[in-house]
Amino acid sequence: MKKEEMYFLKLWDDLRSKVEHNKQSITPIDIYKLCSEWAGKIRSTNILKIRELYNLYLAYFEGYNINEYQFLQSWYSLRDLIQFDILNILVVNLEHAIIRCRDIMWEILVFKTNRPCKTCDSELRALTDNKKREIFFCCDNCVYIEDIFGQSVKSLKNQLSPITPEMQEKFLLPPSIP
Repeated sequence: MKKEEMYFLKLWDDLRSKVEHNKQSITPIDIYKLCSEWAGKIRSTNILKIRELYNLYLAYFEGYNINEYQFLQSWYSLRDLIQFDILNILVVNLEHAIIRCRDIMWEILVFKTNRPCKTCDSELRALTDNKKREIFFCCDNCVYIEDIFGQSVKSLKNQLSPITPEMQEKFLLPPSIP
């Protein structure tokens, strides 16, 4: 393992230590911000291989202010997120740490509904188009996408963004139950 990768893995261990030290009082926003700060350090590297990993897994999260995504109800267990997605995960290389960071940020940021996937029966995430006019439901497991009317969507022209709490309330979307 190269020196640069070791440096970022050390920073990942520092993040995990902060979460463990504060696990009784840490909030999802705190965790998201820690992950975002770590991702920012990855983004600032000049090492091409690491930048490519950043662009592939973490660039999506640029520009989101987590404070604007405070939903009244949570669709995940914070305790489980801390224990099983941060503390009890053995990170074996930098790509694994980057993927883990992406998964944690996705879980906290992107609203998960109780709407079942028609393909694999997982619960769908609610996302919106760039103009925030339409809602789409996407499956984390099989990549199935449908519109608000339940019609399958084969392809999308624009990148989808997380819905806001206001959109969740407007469309009366119940969260998944943790």
